[in-house]
Amino acid sequence: MTRIVVAPGLGRSALELRSGALAVRVLEQDADGARVALVANGALLLAGDSVDVEVEVAEGAWLEVVETTGTVAYGGAEPSRWDVDVRLGVGARLTWGALPFVVSDGARTHRRTEARLAEGARALLRETLVLGRTGQAGGDLWSSLTAYDAVGPLQVEELDLSRPVRGLPGVLATGSGAAPRTVVDTVLALGWRPAPLPGPPGAGATLFELDRPGAVLRWLGTELHRDTVGDACLAAWSAELAAAPRTAHGGATVAPMLDPLRTTHTEEYA
Repeated sequence: MTRIVVAPGLGRSALELRSGALAVRVLEQDADGARVALVANGALLLAGDSVDVEVEVAEGAWLEVVETTGTVAYGGAEPSRWDVDVRLGVGARLTWGALPFVVSDGARTHRRTEARLAEGARALLRETLVLGRTGQAGGDLWSSLTAYDAVGPLQVEELDLSRPVRGLPGVLATGSGAAPRTVVDTVLALGWRPAPLPGPPGAGATLFELDRPGAVLRWLGTELHRDTVGDACLAAWSAELAAAPRTAHGGATVAPMLDPLRTTHTEEYA
């Protein structure tokens, strides 16, 4: 289990960090939040591996999560899992621009993300799914994302990208003679409506707003290096999120969850 908890403190933010399959390293820290990196402690994801990440951002705090490398789900007899649970307090901010998640031949993997946002919280998440390494068709992937705000469900999506399904019309099929799509890049804004992007999103991309404050940009393509839309969108929305004020509920001073003069860090290895 990898766990990241951040809360505002006196002088610097209070952090509780627990490293499991992914180690957590602090890159930057101020009184209200931190920027942390996730570093794999070994090869991931091997068949049978299960990675669990918990993130809690307290009222009025901010957190940016950086991945140092992409993740490859390797083939094998047993399925693998990647589970992320996010909890954001009132007025909290989270940015997590994940690097590519590659599903190699023979892999069977499940990727799940659940985010719960309190009143005034905002999250910016990126997920880039790549079916197959170079020269491969890729294994089976099932991906789900569920997000709740203070009202209720905000975004609920289940993607079945297993081999029998993804070639069907309306999934990733491109028509007769065309190369199959193997990249699904998603940038998701939750808790606010981003300003319009300059110009159309570009070929292969779709931008739509959620019913309540939030927006999704999705790019479908055949080669990851052709995707410039996701990077541009993430940069624009990141700047917008960083400029947004972070306020505690009712304007009150945020009480730290932890000792503000201490960062706790626990390492676990299998």
